Amino acid sequence: MKAKRFFGLFVVVVLGALVAVIVYAKVFQQGANYVEVPVEPKARVTGIGGVFFRSEDPDKTVNWYRDHLGIEPEVDHPSATMRWSGGETTVWAPFPADTEYFGEATQPFMINYRIDDLAAMLTQLRDAGVKVSDDFEETEYGAFGWAVDCDGRRMELWQPPEGD
Repeated sequence: MKAKRFFGLFVVVVLGALVAVIVYAKVFQQGANYVEVPVEPKARVTGIGGVFFRSEDPDKTVNWYRDHLGIEPEVDHPSATMRWSGGETTVWAPFPADTEYFGEATQPFMINYRIDDLAAMLTQLRDAGVKVSDDFEETEYGAFGWAVDCDGRRMELWQPPEGD
């Protein structure tokens, strides 16, 4: 008797599951009842726009890297612009040791990340609870924003101008 009751219950459960699967499949086969919810693409890093670090003597440092590693400095600034095969550039620049540009005095370097959509990235970071600076700059070189990573390092976010 118990075996019959168990078998009956088993059949009811299996048939119920089968009906649920069929109904679910029918609902998603009907185009009018299927609504695709667009997923908004996330902003992302597309490259490294710059590597900046503190130096006691930026001019001496630039000259050392030129003489020993062949990094050719800019004529009017102690930095170098590296051009990559895809057309992108990365700025390499020593900053004075006492610069406030990096944020905390204990931060020895700052990375500039090339971003595909700066406004979306700043919003995305704020929504995730990341510390984002209220400062925002638009220049002939593009748009800039700043945020702080999980280790307290300030980073620069850069969206190059159209066509760059």
